[in-house]
Amino acid sequence: MRRLLLITLLLACAPTASTRALAQGEGEIDVRGPKTVLTHVPFSLEFTAPENVSGVIEWRLVRVRDGELLAAGLVEPGAAIAVDGLMIDGRVDLPFRVEAAGVSGGFRVLVLPGWFSILPPLVAIALALIFKEVVISLFAGIWLGAFFVAGLNPFAALFRTIDTFITPALASVDHASIVIFSLLLGGMVGVMGRSGGTHGIVEAVAPLATNRRRGQLATYLAGLLIFFDDYANTLIVGNTLRPITDRLKISREKLSYIVDSTAAPVASIVFVSTWAGYQISLIGDGLGAAAVQVAGSAPQLGSALESASPFATFISTIPYLFYPILALLMVFLVAWTGRDFGPMLAAERRASAGGGLYRDGAMLMVDTSAELMAPKEGKPHRWYNAAVPVGTVVVVVLLGLFIDGRSAALGLSLRCVRRPPPGDGTADTEDAGGDRSAGRRHASHAARHHHPGACLVAGRCDRSRRHRTVGELHTRDRRLPAAYAAGLGVRRGRRHRVRDRDIVGDDGDPHPAGHPTRRDAGRRRRPDTR
Repeated sequence: MRRLLLITLLLACAPTASTRALAQGEGEIDVRGPKTVLTHVPFSLEFTAPENVSGVIEWRLVRVRDGELLAAGLVEPGAAIAVDGLMIDGRVDLPFRVEAAGVSGGFRVLVLPGWFSILPPLVAIALALIFKEVVISLFAGIWLGAFFVAGLNPFAALFRTIDTFITPALASVDHASIVIFSLLLGGMVGVMGRSGGTHGIVEAVAPLATNRRRGQLATYLAGLLIFFDDYANTLIVGNTLRPITDRLKISREKLSYIVDSTAAPVASIVFVSTWAGYQISLIGDGLGAAAVQVAGSAPQLGSALESASPFATFISTIPYLFYPILALLMVFLVAWTGRDFGPMLAAERRASAGGGLYRDGAMLMVDTSAELMAPKEGKPHRWYNAAVPVGTVVVVVLLGLFIDGRSAALGLSLRCVRRPPPGDGTADTEDAGGDRSAGRRHASHAARHHHPGACLVAGRCDRSRRHRTVGELHTRDRRLPAAYAAGLGVRRGRRHRVRDRDIVGDDGDPHPAGHPTRRDAGRRRRPDTR
């Protein structure tokens, strides 16, 4: 009944009136972008340069309302261009227009307030608390996010939920590895039970866990020991300590609270864990995005953010992880003092009075009343049948984390010191003829040979890696210095302007004062002594 009511509510929230169609691309140039844009949230646009022209094409992205230049560059005919980091303050900032080789294309879509991005998780949490249906509530949250992305089209949102979000998530290598890891751990727990290892652990710990307080503290300490992964913590500690807590008449609700409130917090605090690796990767992405955003207004801050170590940043944030620290402290205090409140108090009173370890009608994730986990008759209960598999998992996971981290760090170091092949167009190569690398001539030469300098400012080309806008152009694993970028007319900052005087000086010199040539940049490089 709850599921039917939730599905009915979800369908009723879908607007019956069709939304006004907004053209994403208008004109001869097809400008592609999101169907919905949130205010103060960066987004990207993609388009293809005209093909029926010869020579280098200069493109411009402008705001129609006031004609402000947002990005510009030089590309080859037919090259694919992507402009990143665009942001608007409101509906009045759209539409945008792309101009190239005498043709243009517009971009105009639905604009929603930026705080709409927090509605999907809030709706999912609220529905889960109200209807006690986690899976359907999560689906409703995903559908709501797809509803915004699809331009407020409820039917398109349903399809996007399946083919854009759910299907790639199921096919994700990371998600598949988590599922396989959990299945293998579940199989290991089953082998431990059938071999008598779980009962051996219970018998070994029984003289120590003689009352409810000690049983809860033993569960808490076991959760602290399995610190490398929260899934492994839940599977191993929950299945291993459940017979002990059942014997001491500790409710299943209390066991779930202790295990769940220990597994994720301890894994998020300890730096040698799967959680820490994921958090460090997010910190690295955040530092890079922040460096790009502040590069124009605060170049020194942008440089500091780009050079900051994600691992050192994570270590420095550990004292400020208030939720994990307070959650672990709360579990210890509840287990030590034995003071409960609310529904947990009622559950503990029921279990201690012999009214059952779990409430009537509870839907258990595992049928613990079956004999599938019990060892065969006559099988000796050896504690090391459980200790050895668990210890092996801990050692192998920690060793794998170390090997993967070391390999990643070594690979990064090798890419940083690799010497580019001669004649590849990087800054330490000198062109004959003096001024071939200067100004407009160099831009034309770069465009003909698809040099990364042909994709200026905020654009990137589909045949090279993304170009950063913090004062340097990137080509694969090599970098061109900021001085070289300045010689091509690149301006620092989020909003870039390309003007003729940035390329050709007022005196006719291809390089204005202060803009070093490629030859000069190459001479200032430190010589290679290898």
